[in-house]
Amino acid sequence: TEEFNNTLRKDKINKKNIEQREEAKRKLAETEYIFNAYEHQFWLYTEKRLEFRYVEAINFLQANGFFKVFMKTQNDNIFVKIYNKIIEELSHEQIRDFINAFVKTLEDKSVLELIFKGGSQYFGPKVLSNLENVEVNQHKSTKHEHFLYFKNFAWKITKDKIEEVEYKSLDGLVWDNKIIDFSPSLIQEDIFKIDSDSDGKFTLELESDKQIDYLEYLWNTSRLYWREEEQGVINAKQKEEQILAFINKVTATGWLLNRNFDPSNAFAVICLDSQLSEVGQSNGGTGKSLFGKAIKELSNTFMIDGKRSKLFDNDFLFHGVDERTQIVFFDDVRMSFDFQSIYNHITGAFTVNPKKLAPYTIPSEATPKIIISSNHQIRENGASDARRKWTVPFGDYYHTKRTPSGEMGRNMFDSKWPDEQRNYFINIMARCIQAYLKFGKVESALENLRLRQLRQQMGETFLDWANVYFTIDVPEEQKDKIKIQEYGDKSRKLTKTEMYDSFLLTIHNPQERNIYNNRMFKQCLRYFCEYKGLIFNGGQPDDYGNEHGGQITSNCKEYIRIWFPNDLPF
Repeated sequence: TEEFNNTLRKDKINKKNIEQREEAKRKLAETEYIFNAYEHQFWLYTEKRLEFRYVEAINFLQANGFFKVFMKTQNDNIFVKIYNKIIEELSHEQIRDFINAFVKTLEDKSVLELIFKGGSQYFGPKVLSNLENVEVNQHKSTKHEHFLYFKNFAWKITKDKIEEVEYKSLDGLVWDNKIIDFSPSLIQEDIFKIDSDSDGKFTLELESDKQIDYLEYLWNTSRLYWREEEQGVINAKQKEEQILAFINKVTATGWLLNRNFDPSNAFAVICLDSQLSEVGQSNGGTGKSLFGKAIKELSNTFMIDGKRSKLFDNDFLFHGVDERTQIVFFDDVRMSFDFQSIYNHITGAFTVNPKKLAPYTIPSEATPKIIISSNHQIRENGASDARRKWTVPFGDYYHTKRTPSGEMGRNMFDSKWPDEQRNYFINIMARCIQAYLKFGKVESALENLRLRQLRQQMGETFLDWANVYFTIDVPEEQKDKIKIQEYGDKSRKLTKTEMYDSFLLTIHNPQERNIYNNRMFKQCLRYFCEYKGLIFNGGQPDDYGNEHGGQITSNCKEYIRIWFPNDLPF
């Protein structure tokens, strides 16, 4: 009789387990994001108690897409969930929340009591470390096609076409922080149209019948000659420069968003004001930071406050950057920004020194791209700097008293921005990628930016002295009151010492005297000549094979000769 009762009890327990399994199967069938889990029931009724089954719990999680991934940049594992070609990093608490949500669907208080009571043990980091390690085969853009990822689909972008594709058609996984939380509709008609002829001359057509906030912003920040436009005196060359400024901005955007990395074609995008200003004077408000914010809307961006002094003295400057970071944005950097410090970060050796971890180098194919915005010219150290820069000029149509939000009546990118405008924005950004794939890097007319750089390198103190000393920009009525040094004066030589002594008489600040040493003074003379279109030491070859600019010496003295181009005596 006792054996019979034991058999009945076991049958009853087995029946309950079977019923639980079938109930779990039914519940799972109703839950899209949980699949095949009914094969791995991680609780079991016995004669004495309800037991937890560790192996089946791990199998249950893996059947639902939970795994470990080893992150080289962190030298550690992270927990992830993989579903529909998307991979998402999770904490162990989030995994436990997933388990709790599932158990609640069973409507069995005893199982819920079991999980609530021992959840921190059953699904803590130590147990979850038994999850299988998987290699992440990331989906990648190529030289000829790029993808934008959205909530329910992706856009495949080539130079000729934009098309919507399903995630299941992708040949790799997509990190969830690269997915844009929006489902745009593809606009077929042209928002803007760029063409070029056989001579490389560009033409531009803009949609003008609709208000499109971001298109308006792109164009207005490219209007380098908006004053001339409003006065009706803009000429053909200035119109071409404005078109180039727009296309320069568009292709730079496309390059930043394109995830294909080519070390031979790597730059830092430098956003600068095109308007000339005194050194140290900060224009600001022209829309440069908004450009970076637009990129951030579609990219995993790491922000750095560029105004911090001694920026690169911070050993942990890039703490938080890893292979999932797409953009590093130095916002509003100082005049003293050390561009050479980021050479390696631009060309594919992006090393990060994280807090409390060993330094690591991001794989070259995952190297984030760099944006720098500044109200000042970035000091340049020759060709090495120049070839690593993609300069993007911003006109001063927008300023402190006229802002994009003020003109449009709303703030771009905030929660109240209409979905229609956000849809236009994403379509514009996709076309920027197309423009880059088609035209590559398009330079702007950099004349004004070079003048800003020269003015900054000279400094206002030197420029004020030189304008007077060489009677440049001096009112006619004042010329009889100052020393006149005519250009092309062939009867008189000036020693560098004589000029330098004249300059020093205008400096009263000891610190400024230290800056303008003898060598710096001569270099400023070179900058001044380039700034004013003059020739420094005309006719004297320099050490680099140039026909002008070499040193002129006689009787152990160094002389300076500055000429107008048409006044050279040979």
